Amino acid sequence: MHSKAKPPTLAERQRFAAIYETGCTPCWLRGIEFQPCTIQHVVEGRKRLGHSATYGACEWHHFGHPKGGLTAKQTEDMLGPSLALSKKKYVETFGSERELIELCNKMIEPYLQAWRGEYS
Repeated sequence: MHSKAKPPTLAERQRFAAIYETGCTPCWLRGIEFQPCTIQHVVEGRKRLGHSATYGACEWHHFGHPKGGLTAKQTEDMLGPSLALSKKKYVETFGSERELIELCNKMIEPYLQAWRGEYS
């Protein structure tokens, strides 16, 4: 797949690594401490906002792929709505994607600080 997007900078790649370490942001809001995730790039007005406007989203929340062996309804009951299947319900449940970015930023900051050598 070819993209017009610029490749991520070193800082953006570190951001992605930290997101992979913390997992799915919507799952975290549901009390699930870690779910492997993909990088969800936020799109507004048919325009992708860039590599810094990202948060972690599992296969369910990002693409609407039900968890192994479960139906979409069972997965939604367990994890909440999927962005791909119902953006309105997703935003009602988890907040706007900009709010999810802000939460993700708070979740990943300890990782980024540690990698920069800034220990509290």
